[in-house]
Amino acid sequence: MTDRAPEISVVIPAHNASATLRRLLGLLSEQTLSRERYEVIVVDDGSDDDTSKRAGEFPGVMVLRQTCRGPGAARNRGASAARGELILFLDADVEVTADLLSAHLRHHKAHPEVAATGGSVLPGQDAGVFSWSMVDHLSSWFNAHPQVTHHGPVEYLPSLNFCVSRSALQRHGLSWESGLEHTGEDVVFCHRLRRRGLRIDFLPEAAVKHTDRRRFWDYMHHMYRWGYHAPFVRGRLDGLRYGSLFPPRLRWQLLTLPAVMVGSTMIVWTSWLRQRPLTVTLSLPQIFLGRGLAYGWGVVRGSIAADGAGRSRQ
Repeated sequence: MTDRAPEISVVIPAHNASATLRRLLGLLSEQTLSRERYEVIVVDDGSDDDTSKRAGEFPGVMVLRQTCRGPGAARNRGASAARGELILFLDADVEVTADLLSAHLRHHKAHPEVAATGGSVLPGQDAGVFSWSMVDHLSSWFNAHPQVTHHGPVEYLPSLNFCVSRSALQRHGLSWESGLEHTGEDVVFCHRLRRRGLRIDFLPEAAVKHTDRRRFWDYMHHMYRWGYHAPFVRGRLDGLRYGSLFPPRLRWQLLTLPAVMVGSTMIVWTSWLRQRPLTVTLSLPQIFLGRGLAYGWGVVRGSIAADGAGRSRQ
């Protein structure tokens, strides 16, 4: 054993994640990176299943517990305990490739000017055209699939596979949003990085697999939640793409809503055209149900809530 600090700390926020956590921790124990070079921290965010017990079955895994405060707070708790210079945040429901940690570490060593790296997301199961899991994958990971092209600086990358320099966090006083009533904490976090002049790189070779939603209503609810957070995030943070489509008042939001619904669908379609042209085109009606209708309804409900919150602060 050595007391030398690991090079990379893996932080996993977990809430009622017993069903998936064991598989993830097993794959993390089989990394090509030697075990003494990384540590694994699981933050049990108020689970009422045996998440902590499952995590404790793996030697060397640090298990922290807190009351249910959301994934952002869990990431902050894990980051405060991390000893590595790099902190890799993973969601508890992903599967990792054997060289995931090595890929993030190599890039940061080769490019010390980079503050954060985000990896790609692959489907966790074989899914045919027209299946809801395929549609959910296309609609969710359009900016993080292996062949996506980011034009200009990367605006944000998903938090389920995101590696950040600990010194950048400390030097700039950065942390994840906690206690949000909406999602989008990864967009907010990346916005804070970029506002401080820090660079985010996309690493297609640093891949995880995600088990996508198989049922229609699960997919629709997921897209609704994304729409709900847009007025709070894109409508309130300066410099984000398409922010002008989310004005601060509901009556103006209703005017831009058709452009939001069509534009959101078209972003998904164009992002996948190089990799899966036939699949994404055939799936357009299903994509529009989520990225158009459910997302649009979420935007309306989020605008009402954001408008009310803004008026109450006046």
